[in-house]
Amino acid sequence: MMLGATISTFVGGLIAQRLALKDRRWLQWFPAITVAAGMPLYLTALMQESWLALAIWMFFGALANATRALNDLGVAGRRRRG
Repeated sequence: MMLGATISTFVGGLIAQRLALKDRRWLQWFPAITVAAGMPLYLTALMQESWLALAIWMFFGALANATRALNDLGVAGRRRRG
């Protein structure tokens, strides 16, 4: 799951930054879209009986979410929480 989250943070950040060059609202729209895309994957993961299937679905759910890094862009450094 951490691998999926790491990949989505970097790749999602790059995509959002590129989209934000044309319209800054993409910095908030992109995380909203990725959370909406990841939610069915997380729900599917929670319904699995096998731990392996759970891990696979959680990986893809984490891959779909690129929110943490993008939300940090909108907050000044001194106001962020670790």
